[in-house]
Amino acid sequence: MKRNKKTILYNLLLIAVLVFIPQKGICDEKEEFTNRKDLGLKGPVAVVVEKDCSFEKAFGEIRRTGSKDVRKCFYSNGNLDKQIYSPTSFKKYIYDKYGNLINKIAIDCSDSGNNDTVSIYKYEYEYNSKGKMICKKDLGINGSSAKEYAYEYNTNGKISEVKVYNISDTPKAQIERIVYTYTNGGKKISTYSEKGLEQEEIISGLKETTRKNKGFYWDVTTSILNNNKHPIKMDNVLESRINGKKEKLLSVVLNYDSKGNLIKVSHFKNGASKPFIVYTTQYTYDSYGNWTKSLFYINNNLTSWTEREYIYAKNENDYKKYNQDDLSVFF
Repeated sequence: MKRNKKTILYNLLLIAVLVFIPQKGICDEKEEFTNRKDLGLKGPVAVVVEKDCSFEKAFGEIRRTGSKDVRKCFYSNGNLDKQIYSPTSFKKYIYDKYGNLINKIAIDCSDSGNNDTVSIYKYEYEYNSKGKMICKKDLGINGSSAKEYAYEYNTNGKISEVKVYNISDTPKAQIERIVYTYTNGGKKISTYSEKGLEQEEIISGLKETTRKNKGFYWDVTTSILNNNKHPIKMDNVLESRINGKKEKLLSVVLNYDSKGNLIKVSHFKNGASKPFIVYTTQYTYDSYGNWTKSLFYINNNLTSWTEREYIYAKNENDYKKYNQDDLSVFF
């Protein structure tokens, strides 16, 4: 009875939220991957259930013990309709007439003693006449801690600057500025707070300096690409901690399966014949070529187990069945 009450509450909230969201905008840039093609899915996928599996090792065997599931539902044109985490927790995606993402809503209803707590997150996007995003609004939880991101572009149509504002108060106040500089095919991203330069990220081909708070630096001197332009070997790779505590030169060898998925990454100390660390992924596929099981190993030790189940549409009605706002069809 509790679930029915919360499901009814969810449906009322969804209708209210959808009615008051502005339906406008043209989208060119990806806020996130919201299409089957972007997600690498093949065939008429109406629903994919991704299972993050827990497992245990006992008596020399590995046994799955449970999973945390996320359901992704798609329209017939391939756009993502919603992601469902539980009967009362979901994300809803809204598109313009061109099929471009313009709004995103997340609703979570949870128990708190004898009371139900409802959290609503809203995201809105605005675009210029060329289809470039000029404003993104993260309206926070129930409208609190809201932020606005204003985008500017250079003459080549690339992002040159992003200004971040706190719009929870009136008037809005700028709290951050992100500047993009492009040179020799690469780019540098500099983030400034009110107190000055906060962090930098430099990306140029396979050379990347990650943000300081992430702690790694990579510098690839030479690399070999396969016919699909994927790197298969990188030599003289400098890996170090930003704080200077760790540094080493190494070679990296990458292997792909027949479907183009990365299945093995081996790290060698320069000049060594045996790798000191190997990352391996084992995939199982269905008849459409979509993977149904992914096992990830580090030096032959299983560290991640993911499974996928698919519902394929035979006609438009199959999509409509799962595009409805009543989530009871899934539970």
